[in-house]
Amino acid sequence: MNRAPPKARARNTEARSDMAGEEVTVASLFKNLPVSVQKVGESGKAEGDRMAAQLLGGIEKTHLILGNFRGGTVDKGDELIVRLATGMIVVGFRTRVLDVVEGPIRLFFTAIPGHMEALSLRKSDRLAAFIPADLHLRYGAQKNENFHLLQGMIVDLSRGGCQVSTKNPIDLNTEVRMSFSLPGDKNLFRVDGRVVRTRQKDGVYALGVQFQRETENLPALVELSQWLTQHLVYSVGT
Repeated sequence: MNRAPPKARARNTEARSDMAGEEVTVASLFKNLPVSVQKVGESGKAEGDRMAAQLLGGIEKTHLILGNFRGGTVDKGDELIVRLATGMIVVGFRTRVLDVVEGPIRLFFTAIPGHMEALSLRKSDRLAAFIPADLHLRYGAQKNENFHLLQGMIVDLSRGGCQVSTKNPIDLNTEVRMSFSLPGDKNLFRVDGRVVRTRQKDGVYALGVQFQRETENLPALVELSQWLTQHLVYSVGT
């Protein structure tokens, strides 16, 4: 039996985050946006697979509404970490599922976040690097088919993209999936991007790759930004 959307006590609807002179408020999230979601485990940290979902909007400024979950299941009472891109800002916040309404589309009513964190993907400081990377070039309509593998070297890195040196030419606007490990980190990063600049000198091709802001890319971009924030401090003046 279908139930009406829940009514709850008014919560803080003024949660906001400032980044690079731009303000992100809860009200700006009251629209149809793709999101990446992870459950929070007993340890208080994100656990399990990342799920794709849709932030469908809000209700009376007391709830956010999620739906169209793919890649996992969510139940009433679950605490979630939600990440999304709005403009050139990646926003992340914690929330809890307050109620679930069954219907043609299963709707998840979550608490309005009391705090949000934001990271800017605008042009930012670049960190000189020397990081081996695999470049998977995509040809065709599907992201999981017709990949061609090349090797390259990341020579500088920022929150919004990187420069890669390779012995193989790659056309402008080619979509690439990059796989690499950051120094001191055993995790393998997989980030999708697009070749936006290319030049050749002495048989070596320098490629400018812009990272894509698609939903499945957001967790990796957040982790990459946090790593850069820590390491850029030590590169000032270099």
